[in-house]
Amino acid sequence: MMPLVGLLKCYQIGKILPLRNLLVTRKFTNYTNVRYAAATTPANKSPVTSATALNASSSSSSLDLCENDIQTASATTQNLIIDSRLKQYAKLSKIRLTGFVTSTAITGGFLASQSFVGSLPIIATAALGTFLCSSSAAALNQLLETPYDSQMRRTAIRPLVIGQVSPLETVIFALVTGLSGVSILYNFVNGLTAALGAANLVLYSFIYTPMKRSNVANTWIGSIVGAVPPLMGSTAVLGHINIESALLSLILFSWQFPHFNALSWNLRHEYARAGYRMMSVVDPDLCKRVAVRHSALLLAYSCALPIYGSTSSLFTVLALPFNLQFIRLSWRFHKEADSASSRKLFRFSLLYLPSILALLVITKSIGKSATDESDIEKNSELKSFE
Repeated sequence: MMPLVGLLKCYQIGKILPLRNLLVTRKFTNYTNVRYAAATTPANKSPVTSATALNASSSSSSLDLCENDIQTASATTQNLIIDSRLKQYAKLSKIRLTGFVTSTAITGGFLASQSFVGSLPIIATAALGTFLCSSSAAALNQLLETPYDSQMRRTAIRPLVIGQVSPLETVIFALVTGLSGVSILYNFVNGLTAALGAANLVLYSFIYTPMKRSNVANTWIGSIVGAVPPLMGSTAVLGHINIESALLSLILFSWQFPHFNALSWNLRHEYARAGYRMMSVVDPDLCKRVAVRHSALLLAYSCALPIYGSTSSLFTVLALPFNLQFIRLSWRFHKEADSASSRKLFRFSLLYLPSILALLVITKSIGKSATDESDIEKNSELKSFE
Protein backbone atom coordinates (compact mmCIF):
# COMPACT_ATOMS: atom_id res chain seq x y z
CA MET A 1 0.00 0.00 0.00
CA MET A 2 2.84 2.43 0.69
CA PRO A 3 3.85 3.03 -2.97
CA LEU A 4 0.19 3.66 -3.84
CA VAL A 5 -0.16 6.12 -0.94
CA GLY A 6 2.96 7.91 -2.12
CA LEU A 7 1.62 8.14 -5.66
CA LEU A 8 -1.74 9.50 -4.54
CA LYS A 9 -0.06 12.05 -2.26
CA CYS A 10 2.16 13.14 -5.13
CA TYR A 11 -0.85 13.53 -7.41
CA GLN A 12 -2.74 15.57 -4.82
CA ILE A 13 0.01 18.18 -4.37
CA GLY A 14 0.16 19.09 -8.03
CA LYS A 15 2.29 16.57 -9.89
CA ILE A 16 2.92 17.81 -13.40
CA LEU A 17 3.64 14.48 -15.10
CA PRO A 18 0.62 12.32 -16.02
CA LEU A 19 -0.27 9.79 -13.30
CA ARG A 20 -0.41 7.01 -15.85
CA ASN A 21 3.23 7.48 -16.84
CA LEU A 22 4.24 7.58 -13.20
CA LEU A 23 2.41 4.31 -12.45
CA VAL A 24 4.17 2.62 -15.36
CA THR A 25 7.50 3.89 -14.04
CA ARG A 26 6.74 2.64 -10.52
CA LYS A 27 5.60 -0.77 -11.81
CA PHE A 28 8.83 -1.25 -13.70
CA THR A 29 10.87 -0.05 -10.71
CA ASN A 30 9.05 -2.40 -8.32
CA TYR A 31 9.47 -5.35 -10.68
CA THR A 32 13.20 -4.70 -10.96
CA ASN A 33 13.61 -4.22 -7.21
CA VAL A 34 11.65 -7.42 -6.42
CA ARG A 35 13.93 -9.46 -8.66
CA TYR A 36 16.96 -7.85 -7.09
CA ALA A 37 15.60 -8.45 -3.56
CA ALA A 38 14.82 -12.08 -4.34
CA ALA A 39 18.36 -12.61 -5.52
CA THR A 40 20.01 -10.87 -2.58
CA THR A 41 17.72 -11.73 0.39
CA PRO A 42 19.39 -14.30 2.67
CA ALA A 43 17.57 -17.58 3.24
CA ASN A 44 17.03 -16.86 6.94
CA LYS A 45 15.32 -13.49 6.20
CA SER A 46 11.56 -13.28 6.08
CA PRO A 47 10.13 -12.45 2.62
CA VAL A 48 7.53 -10.23 4.32
CA THR A 49 10.25 -8.13 5.96
CA SER A 50 12.05 -7.69 2.64
CA ALA A 51 8.84 -6.71 0.89
CA THR A 52 8.03 -4.13 3.57
CA ALA A 53 11.48 -2.57 3.25
CA LEU A 54 11.14 -2.55 -0.52
CA ASN A 55 7.75 -0.83 -0.32
CA ALA A 56 9.10 1.84 2.04
CA SER A 57 12.03 2.46 -0.30
CA SER A 58 9.70 2.76 -3.29
CA SER A 59 7.45 5.22 -1.43
CA SER A 60 10.43 7.37 -0.45
CA SER A 61 11.78 7.48 -4.00
CA SER A 62 8.29 8.35 -5.31
CA LEU A 63 8.07 11.36 -3.01
CA ASP A 64 11.64 12.44 -3.83
CA LEU A 65 10.91 12.34 -7.54
CA CYS A 66 7.64 14.17 -6.96
CA GLU A 67 9.37 16.96 -5.03
CA ASN A 68 12.05 17.35 -7.72
CA ASP A 69 9.42 17.59 -10.45
CA ILE A 70 7.42 20.13 -8.45
CA GLN A 71 10.53 22.27 -7.94
CA THR A 72 11.30 22.10 -11.66
CA ALA A 73 7.71 22.97 -12.55
CA SER A 74 7.73 25.86 -10.07
CA ALA A 75 10.94 27.30 -11.55
CA THR A 76 9.54 26.94 -15.07
CA THR A 77 6.31 28.65 -14.05
CA GLN A 78 8.22 31.56 -12.50
CA ASN A 79 10.28 31.98 -15.69
CA LEU A 80 7.11 31.97 -17.78
CA ILE A 81 5.51 34.58 -15.51
CA ILE A 82 8.58 36.84 -15.76
CA ASP A 83 8.71 36.42 -19.54
CA SER A 84 5.00 37.18 -19.85
CA ARG A 85 5.32 40.26 -17.63
CA LEU A 86 8.23 41.61 -19.70
CA LYS A 87 6.18 41.16 -22.87
CA GLN A 88 3.29 43.05 -21.30
CA TYR A 89 5.59 45.92 -20.30
CA ALA A 90 7.00 45.95 -23.83
CA LYS A 91 3.48 46.34 -25.20
CA LEU A 92 2.73 48.98 -22.60
CA SER A 93 5.74 51.00 -23.77
CA LYS A 94 4.84 50.48 -27.47
CA ILE A 95 8.28 48.98 -27.88
CA ARG A 96 8.51 49.21 -31.67
CA LEU A 97 7.39 52.83 -31.78
CA THR A 98 9.66 53.69 -28.85
CA GLY A 99 12.58 51.95 -30.55
CA PHE A 100 11.98 53.96 -33.70
CA VAL A 101 11.75 57.22 -31.72
CA THR A 102 15.07 56.37 -30.06
CA SER A 103 16.69 55.69 -33.43
CA THR A 104 15.76 59.20 -34.61
CA ALA A 105 17.43 60.65 -31.51
CA ILE A 106 20.57 58.65 -32.28
CA THR A 107 20.50 59.93 -35.87
CA GLY A 108 20.22 63.51 -34.63
CA GLY A 109 23.20 62.98 -32.35
CA PHE A 110 25.26 61.43 -35.13
CA LEU A 111 24.59 64.28 -37.56
CA ALA A 112 25.50 66.86 -34.91
CA SER A 113 28.75 65.17 -33.88
CA GLN A 114 32.17 65.80 -35.37
CA SER A 115 33.36 62.40 -34.21
CA PHE A 116 30.70 59.74 -33.68
CA VAL A 117 33.09 57.52 -31.70
CA GLY A 118 34.02 60.39 -29.41
CA SER A 119 30.37 61.37 -28.95
CA LEU A 120 29.12 57.80 -28.57
CA PRO A 121 28.87 57.80 -24.73
CA ILE A 122 26.75 60.96 -24.63
CA ILE A 123 24.59 59.81 -27.58
CA ALA A 124 24.02 56.42 -25.93
CA THR A 125 23.03 58.10 -22.66
CA ALA A 126 20.65 60.43 -24.49
CA ALA A 127 19.18 57.44 -26.32
CA LEU A 128 18.51 55.66 -23.02
CA GLY A 129 16.81 58.73 -21.56
CA THR A 130 14.74 59.17 -24.72
CA PHE A 131 13.71 55.51 -24.64
CA LEU A 132 12.52 55.77 -21.03
CA CYS A 133 10.61 59.03 -21.62
CA SER A 134 8.92 57.56 -24.69
CA SER A 135 7.98 54.39 -22.76
CA SER A 136 6.41 56.50 -20.02
CA ALA A 137 4.41 58.58 -22.50
CA ALA A 138 3.17 55.46 -24.29
CA ALA A 139 1.98 53.91 -21.03
CA LEU A 140 0.13 57.07 -19.96
CA ASN A 141 -1.43 57.32 -23.42
CA GLN A 142 -2.83 53.79 -23.13
CA LEU A 143 -4.02 54.42 -19.59
CA LEU A 144 -6.04 57.47 -20.66
CA GLU A 145 -7.42 55.77 -23.77
CA THR A 146 -8.38 52.41 -22.22
CA PRO A 147 -12.17 53.00 -22.41
CA TYR A 148 -11.91 53.84 -26.12
CA ASP A 149 -9.25 51.32 -27.20
CA SER A 150 -11.73 48.50 -26.62
CA GLN A 151 -13.92 49.95 -29.40
CA MET A 152 -11.21 49.65 -32.06
CA ARG A 153 -9.99 46.37 -33.49
CA ARG A 154 -6.42 47.66 -33.78
CA THR A 155 -6.18 48.52 -30.08
CA ALA A 156 -8.61 46.05 -28.48
CA ILE A 157 -5.81 43.65 -27.48
CA ARG A 158 -3.67 46.13 -25.56
CA PRO A 159 -2.62 44.93 -22.06
CA LEU A 160 -4.82 47.41 -20.18
CA VAL A 161 -7.89 46.65 -22.28
CA ILE A 162 -7.74 42.89 -21.73
CA GLY A 163 -6.69 43.18 -18.09
CA GLN A 164 -3.14 41.85 -18.32
CA VAL A 165 -1.86 44.99 -16.57
CA SER A 166 -3.73 46.98 -13.92
CA PRO A 167 -4.15 50.78 -14.01
CA LEU A 168 -2.11 51.12 -10.80
CA GLU A 169 0.71 49.06 -12.26
CA THR A 170 0.62 51.23 -15.38
CA VAL A 171 0.89 54.42 -13.33
CA ILE A 172 3.87 53.01 -11.40
CA PHE A 173 5.54 51.91 -14.65
CA ALA A 174 4.99 55.35 -16.21
CA LEU A 175 6.32 57.18 -13.15
CA VAL A 176 9.43 55.00 -12.86
CA THR A 177 10.34 55.20 -16.56
CA GLY A 178 9.45 58.89 -16.92
CA LEU A 179 11.30 60.10 -13.84
CA SER A 180 14.28 57.86 -14.63
CA GLY A 181 14.45 59.13 -18.21
CA VAL A 182 14.32 62.82 -17.31
CA SER A 183 16.76 62.29 -14.43
CA ILE A 184 19.28 60.53 -16.68
CA LEU A 185 19.03 63.29 -19.29
CA TYR A 186 19.41 66.04 -16.69
CA ASN A 187 22.27 64.53 -14.68
CA PHE A 188 24.30 62.87 -17.44
CA VAL A 189 23.48 64.83 -20.61
CA ASN A 190 22.32 68.44 -20.14
CA GLY A 191 19.40 70.51 -18.96
CA LEU A 192 18.12 71.43 -22.43
CA THR A 193 17.83 67.80 -23.52
CA ALA A 194 16.09 66.92 -20.23
CA ALA A 195 13.65 69.81 -20.70
CA LEU A 196 12.84 68.63 -24.23
CA GLY A 197 12.27 65.09 -22.97
CA ALA A 198 10.01 66.20 -20.12
CA ALA A 199 8.07 68.62 -22.35
CA ASN A 200 7.54 65.95 -24.99
CA LEU A 201 6.29 63.49 -22.38
CA VAL A 202 3.73 66.00 -21.11
CA LEU A 203 2.77 67.10 -24.63
CA TYR A 204 2.06 63.55 -25.79
CA SER A 205 0.34 62.28 -22.65
CA PHE A 206 -1.72 65.22 -21.46
CA ILE A 207 -2.27 67.43 -24.51
CA TYR A 208 -2.18 65.27 -27.64
CA THR A 209 -3.99 62.27 -26.10
CA PRO A 210 -7.11 64.12 -24.87
CA MET A 211 -7.10 66.43 -27.91
CA LYS A 212 -7.63 63.41 -30.18
CA ARG A 213 -11.24 63.40 -28.99
CA SER A 214 -11.86 67.14 -29.20
CA ASN A 215 -10.00 68.83 -32.06
CA VAL A 216 -8.71 67.90 -35.49
CA ALA A 217 -5.50 69.83 -34.70
CA ASN A 218 -4.36 66.82 -32.66
CA THR A 219 -2.43 65.51 -35.68
CA TRP A 220 -0.26 68.65 -35.73
CA ILE A 221 0.45 68.30 -32.01
CA GLY A 222 1.28 64.63 -32.47
CA SER A 223 3.67 65.52 -35.29
CA ILE A 224 5.50 67.96 -33.02
CA VAL A 225 5.94 65.11 -30.53
CA GLY A 226 7.53 63.00 -33.26
CA ALA A 227 9.83 65.84 -34.33
CA VAL A 228 11.38 66.44 -30.88
CA PRO A 229 13.57 63.30 -30.43
CA PRO A 230 16.04 64.24 -33.23
CA LEU A 231 16.42 67.60 -31.50
CA MET A 232 17.20 65.77 -28.26
CA GLY A 233 19.96 63.80 -29.94
CA SER A 234 21.42 66.97 -31.41
CA THR A 235 21.24 69.02 -28.21
CA ALA A 236 22.84 66.15 -26.30
CA VAL A 237 25.97 66.64 -28.42
CA LEU A 238 25.90 70.39 -29.05
CA GLY A 239 24.08 71.77 -26.03
CA HIS A 240 21.94 73.97 -28.28
CA ILE A 241 19.61 73.79 -31.31
CA ASN A 242 21.07 74.61 -34.73
CA ILE A 243 19.62 74.85 -38.25
CA GLU A 244 20.75 71.35 -39.24
CA SER A 245 18.96 69.68 -36.33
CA ALA A 246 15.89 71.85 -36.95
CA LEU A 247 15.75 70.64 -40.58
CA LEU A 248 15.96 67.03 -39.47
CA SER A 249 13.10 67.66 -37.05
CA LEU A 250 11.08 69.22 -39.86
CA ILE A 251 11.56 66.04 -41.89
CA LEU A 252 10.15 64.02 -39.00
CA PHE A 253 7.32 66.53 -38.59
CA SER A 254 6.19 66.50 -42.22
CA TRP A 255 6.65 62.75 -42.71
CA GLN A 256 3.98 62.02 -40.12
CA PHE A 257 1.16 63.62 -42.13
CA PRO A 258 1.17 61.34 -45.19
CA HIS A 259 2.10 58.43 -42.91
CA PHE A 260 -0.70 58.86 -40.39
CA ASN A 261 -3.33 60.26 -42.77
CA ALA A 262 -2.94 57.20 -44.97
CA LEU A 263 -3.15 54.91 -41.93
CA SER A 264 -6.22 56.62 -40.50
CA TRP A 265 -8.05 56.60 -43.83
CA ASN A 266 -8.79 52.87 -43.69
CA LEU A 267 -9.55 53.11 -39.96
CA ARG A 268 -11.78 56.20 -40.13
CA HIS A 269 -14.95 54.24 -39.35
CA GLU A 270 -13.36 52.77 -36.22
CA TYR A 271 -12.02 56.19 -35.20
CA ALA A 272 -15.49 57.66 -35.65
CA ARG A 273 -17.08 54.91 -33.56
CA ALA A 274 -14.55 55.47 -30.76
CA GLY A 275 -15.09 59.24 -30.86
CA TYR A 276 -11.68 60.32 -32.23
CA ARG A 277 -11.70 63.54 -34.28
CA MET A 278 -9.12 62.70 -36.92
CA MET A 279 -8.81 64.51 -40.24
CA SER A 280 -10.00 61.39 -42.06
CA VAL A 281 -13.21 61.54 -39.98
CA VAL A 282 -13.88 65.27 -39.60
CA ASP A 283 -12.53 66.64 -42.91
CA PRO A 284 -11.56 63.97 -45.49
CA ASP A 285 -10.57 66.55 -48.13
CA LEU A 286 -8.19 68.25 -45.70
CA CYS A 287 -6.73 64.86 -44.86
CA LYS A 288 -5.82 64.26 -48.51
CA ARG A 289 -4.52 67.80 -49.18
CA VAL A 290 -2.28 67.81 -46.12
CA ALA A 291 -0.71 64.50 -47.17
CA VAL A 292 0.29 65.95 -50.56
CA ARG A 293 1.46 69.25 -49.06
CA HIS A 294 3.86 67.68 -46.59
CA SER A 295 5.16 65.14 -49.10
CA ALA A 296 6.25 68.11 -51.24
CA LEU A 297 7.82 69.80 -48.20
CA LEU A 298 9.95 66.71 -47.62
CA LEU A 299 11.56 67.27 -51.01
CA ALA A 300 12.29 70.90 -50.07
CA TYR A 301 13.91 69.87 -46.78
CA SER A 302 16.06 67.30 -48.55
CA CYS A 303 17.36 70.00 -50.88
CA ALA A 304 18.04 72.39 -47.98
CA LEU A 305 20.08 70.00 -45.81
CA PRO A 306 23.29 70.15 -47.90
CA ILE A 307 23.11 73.96 -48.01
CA TYR A 308 23.49 74.18 -44.25
CA GLY A 309 26.24 71.58 -44.05
CA SER A 310 24.29 68.68 -42.54
CA THR A 311 25.33 66.45 -45.41
CA SER A 312 26.58 66.62 -49.00
CA SER A 313 24.65 67.21 -52.21
CA LEU A 314 24.96 63.47 -52.81
CA PHE A 315 22.19 63.04 -50.26
CA THR A 316 19.78 65.19 -52.28
CA VAL A 317 20.51 63.16 -55.42
CA LEU A 318 20.10 59.78 -53.70
CA ALA A 319 16.97 60.88 -51.83
CA LEU A 320 15.29 62.28 -54.96
CA PRO A 321 13.69 58.98 -56.12
CA PHE A 322 12.23 58.42 -52.64
CA ASN A 323 10.84 61.95 -52.50
CA LEU A 324 9.31 61.79 -55.98
CA GLN A 325 7.68 58.45 -55.25
CA PHE A 326 6.30 59.79 -51.97
CA ILE A 327 4.77 62.76 -53.79
CA ARG A 328 3.35 60.51 -56.52
CA LEU A 329 1.68 58.15 -54.04
CA SER A 330 0.33 61.07 -52.00
CA TRP A 331 -1.14 62.60 -55.14
CA ARG A 332 -2.75 59.30 -56.09
CA PHE A 333 -4.21 59.05 -52.60
CA HIS A 334 -5.56 62.59 -53.01
CA LYS A 335 -7.23 61.72 -56.32
CA GLU A 336 -8.47 58.18 -55.69
CA ALA A 337 -8.99 58.21 -51.91
CA ASP A 338 -9.61 54.47 -51.69
CA SER A 339 -8.23 51.65 -49.59
CA ALA A 340 -5.66 50.62 -52.19
CA SER A 341 -4.11 54.08 -52.64
CA SER A 342 -4.03 54.80 -48.90
CA ARG A 343 -2.49 51.41 -48.16
CA LYS A 344 0.25 51.91 -50.76
CA LEU A 345 1.07 55.35 -49.36
CA PHE A 346 1.20 54.03 -45.81
CA ARG A 347 3.47 51.12 -46.72
CA PHE A 348 5.85 53.36 -48.65
CA SER A 349 6.01 55.77 -45.71
CA LEU A 350 7.39 52.89 -43.62
CA LEU A 351 10.19 52.50 -46.17
CA TYR A 352 10.75 56.20 -46.79
CA LEU A 353 11.87 57.46 -43.40
CA PRO A 354 14.41 54.71 -42.52
CA SER A 355 15.85 55.09 -46.03
CA ILE A 356 16.19 58.87 -45.69
CA LEU A 357 17.81 58.57 -42.25
CA ALA A 358 20.20 55.91 -43.55
CA LEU A 359 21.15 58.09 -46.53
CA LEU A 360 21.80 61.00 -44.18
CA VAL A 361 24.16 58.92 -42.08
CA ILE A 362 25.96 57.42 -45.09
CA THR A 363 26.43 60.67 -47.00
CA LYS A 364 27.48 62.47 -43.82
CA SER A 365 30.13 59.79 -43.25
CA ILE A 366 31.35 60.02 -46.84
CA GLY A 367 31.52 63.81 -46.68
CA LYS A 368 33.39 63.73 -43.37
CA SER A 369 35.94 61.24 -44.74
CA ALA A 370 36.55 63.46 -47.75
CA THR A 371 36.96 66.51 -45.49
CA ASP A 372 39.43 64.68 -43.25
CA GLU A 373 41.51 63.60 -46.25
CA SER A 374 41.52 67.17 -47.57
CA ASP A 375 42.67 68.49 -44.19
CA ILE A 376 45.47 65.93 -44.07
CA GLU A 377 46.67 66.96 -47.54
CA LYS A 378 46.61 70.65 -46.59
CA ASN A 379 48.59 69.97 -43.43
CA SER A 380 51.13 67.97 -45.42
CA GLU A 381 51.53 70.79 -47.92
CA LEU A 382 52.02 73.34 -45.14
CA LYS A 383 54.67 71.19 -43.48
CA SER A 384 56.53 70.67 -46.75
CA PHE A 385 56.40 74.41 -47.46
CA GLU A 386 57.85 75.18 -44.04
